[in-house]
Amino acid sequence: AALKDEQIEAAFTERSLRVSVSGLATPPANRRLAIPVLCAGVLPEQCCWVRKPSDMLLVKLRKAGGAASNWAD
Repeated sequence: AALKDEQIEAAFTERSLRVSVSGLATPPANRRLAIPVLCAGVLPEQCCWVRKPSDMLLVKLRKAGGAASNWAD
């Protein structure tokens, strides 16, 4: 069965992100990516996730300092 958008949750703060996927057909059924401290600040209201055709989930972060800011990692 295809994964529904309702099975994907994402939470963004100025310095962290958490993405959870629940109810997958292959074990483990629930998976989570958590990055508690990002290298630099982001704008949470402009961060999002996008589904790609090949079973990929793309997480997009908008830098708080704009394109000119440099992230070391």
